[in-house]
Amino acid sequence: MAKESKFSDLNIQDYSNFDFVGFNIISDSNIEYGKVSRVLGSNITSLLEVEYLEKSYLIPINNAFIICIDKERETITVKNIEEISSL
Repeated sequence: MAKESKFSDLNIQDYSNFDFVGFNIISDSNIEYGKVSRVLGSNITSLLEVEYLEKSYLIPINNAFIICIDKERETITVKNIEEISSL
């Protein structure tokens, strides 16, 4: 059984920057929207930089966007990813 955690239950401090690199970004309907290429940090929040269809976009690492993280499948499920990826 895959290790899946709802983001609200996660402590983001448990993850280091490289933990997310290579993870697939998926919608809640299980459609892939790219891979995490790097994590950008700041004092306020960290961002996932995602490569998709020859462009990149950023996703804030917080529960307003992240639905769940599956460490075994290396996926991050994101709310409204269709809109975010098209910006």
